Amino acid sequence: MVLIIQTAFFGSARAMESMAKEENLPAIFGKTNTYGTPVIAMIVTALFNIALITLKSPAAVLAASAIGYICANGISLSPM
Repeated sequence: MVLIIQTAFFGSARAMESMAKEENLPAIFGKTNTYGTPVIAMIVTALFNIALITLKSPAAVLAASAIGYICANGISLSPM
């Protein structure tokens, strides 16, 4: 279970980094440390996940996941 959580956590941070490098998100999300880890994106992802956990509602987590997926696809597919 921990590995699944880590995969989702790092995957979302890398997606934010990639979107920042493509100029779909603010450039701050594309900043990495000396090891190539997108620290700011990871912090934002962690804070968002903590906020979802405090809601104590699986439906809220599922809704946030679906909305995030739609927004990310919409941003990345929009012709800018």
